[in-house]
Amino acid sequence: MQDKTAARASGTWNPLTLAMLASVWLATAGNWPLWRSLLALPENAGSRGVVFAAGFAAMVAALTFALLALLAWRRAIKPAIAFFLVSAAACAHFMGSYGVVIDPTMMTNVVQTNVTEARDLLNLRLLASFLLIAGLPLLWLLRQPLQRAGWRAQAGRNLLGFAAGVGVLAALLFALFADLSSTMRNHKQIRYQISPLNAFWSIGALVHQRKPARAARPRRSDSMRA
Repeated sequence: MQDKTAARASGTWNPLTLAMLASVWLATAGNWPLWRSLLALPENAGSRGVVFAAGFAAMVAALTFALLALLAWRRAIKPAIAFFLVSAAACAHFMGSYGVVIDPTMMTNVVQTNVTEARDLLNLRLLASFLLIAGLPLLWLLRQPLQRAGWRAQAGRNLLGFAAGVGVLAALLFALFADLSSTMRNHKQIRYQISPLNAFWSIGALVHQRKPARAARPRRSDSMRA
């Protein structure tokens, strides 16, 4: 009986493993405009720049993995990865094709885009970006069976995965701090090219900016209501 169970489980994936694979894909193919910009900087010329870019890619993968590890549940991981992939494909296309960065200002423009403007942005390059960065990985992802595990066991794995992602990120930040701080200080646009985290952060910033405006509205006193 145990042999049959092991045989069935051997062809399935743990959600945390899919989260790790997706993080590596997003950090590499999903961020090609970032690596193009990073390697084009004068201070990153030569082997040192390549090493820094590789370490930076590992940091992006570790951070993405830490976030996906929190969502690495049997029913949640595939929709979560799909959302990350589609977001990364959109960000990569517009950053790579139009030379923009995804910051709160750009997200405001996206929200205010009308149907006519959106139609003008549809082209074969956008289709190719979605197909290569999101479509093909999603086609593979949807066909992969997932393991059935108890929620306590999966919660333990997910917490360990989150801790591992944060630990790797912290170690790389310490090892590359000098180059990273210099790059972020002199080229602030780089931080808004980390896809799809740039889009998530920008949306959160927009929501946060609108809260004070709502809170600042004067409330009617009880006497005025009367």
